[in-house]
Amino acid sequence: MPSVFARLSRRWPRTLLSAAVLSMVTGCRLLVGTTAVAVGAVGLVGYGAYKTGEAAVTGVGSAVSSGAKGVSSVVFYNGEFKADCPGGVNEVWLASVAVLQGSRMTVTSGERDALSGYLDATTWDNQDVAIKLKDVGDGQTEFRMRIGVKGDLTQSETLFRLVTAELARQGGSGQ
Repeated sequence: MPSVFARLSRRWPRTLLSAAVLSMVTGCRLLVGTTAVAVGAVGLVGYGAYKTGEAAVTGVGSAVSSGAKGVSSVVFYNGEFKADCPGGVNEVWLASVAVLQGSRMTVTSGERDALSGYLDATTWDNQDVAIKLKDVGDGQTEFRMRIGVKGDLTQSETLFRLVTAELARQGGSGQ
């Protein structure tokens, strides 16, 4: 069975010839209109692919944590901010509590042990803030955060930078 491309490539000359004949009969307006529509459709498909790719890549990159030794890999996917943070779960948890309280957020619940932890808080405009921590070894903690229902990349990055700065201030960045 021939591929879709092979079938379309055989029909392409007939389609072009039909459009050319039709355009001559109608005074070339249809060909110009057809070309504009075709270019517009291709442009919209290309733009859609571009925006889809942009949405998939948004927030993927690196963020330099102030005061920390290295650069953390950062991912923002489906509204959740994820990065590796220097320090153990306990140190990152304490720094996160200090930053949330210092940012005038209300910490509603939280718990931790040596391997994992979580914090729940609310902002002044009643958005939920959820932070999950998980030990990944080598003195690093996986830091996941969601602000609000959809997530907020800008606020997440800001809070993460504040947490890493607090870790550096407290000496918990492995220095």
